[in-house]
Amino acid sequence: LVMGALSREKGADVLESVALALRGARIEFHLLGYAYRALDDCVVSHGPYDNARVHHLIEGIGPDIAWFPALWPETYSYTLSIALHNALPVVVPDIGAFAERVGARPHSAVVRWDQSTAQWRAFWLGVLDAGALPAAAAADAPPAIDSSFYQGDYLRLCPALRGDPTAAVLEQLGANLYARSEDLSRSERLLSHIWNLSRHPVAARLVSMIPFKLQRSIKRHLSRRPMHDIVSR
Repeated sequence: LVMGALSREKGADVLESVALALRGARIEFHLLGYAYRALDDCVVSHGPYDNARVHHLIEGIGPDIAWFPALWPETYSYTLSIALHNALPVVVPDIGAFAERVGARPHSAVVRWDQSTAQWRAFWLGVLDAGALPAAAAADAPPAIDSSFYQGDYLRLCPALRGDPTAAVLEQLGANLYARSEDLSRSERLLSHIWNLSRHPVAARLVSMIPFKLQRSIKRHLSRRPMHDIVSR
């Protein structure tokens, strides 16, 4: 199971390439979320999800492993939190917060982020044959945690707020906390229609002929908001 909104950097192309290489093997690749483009049907795509239902959806899929094929480091990764909450074995790249967060965790494998499709194919076939993640890929124990870090060094560079916050500041904070997302603009509604259309196989082939830089330029012209704020409406 791969989760989230997959860009190139988060591994959409890697997922499709590996799934194609393993077509016919006794391995299913599920995407709970969506990719920046329509993927081959060798990937079972479940579409955008509501965070309130994500655990129920995962239970319905019944995955054996959560895989994070990212090519770019994350500072935290909320989708990794979802996988850990559901006690799933995980396969993560050796960059960013992934390796740090699963350090010394059982049933967790840290793998080189830049593996080729052939290497990933061999990895997954090995997991299939063994019925388990390779022990040699387990993460090392994380470094010792300094319990006083956040009370000291972390705050040292932050200016101290003197006095109690004013009523106006509290009101602004409350409005921001409970504010509803803005309605989609006309251009964003158009972008949403284009995205839905691009999920169909014929349209997906046409979209694939458009250079990626031009696709990104069009998207940014129509909206600067993240795509998940638009397609999840």
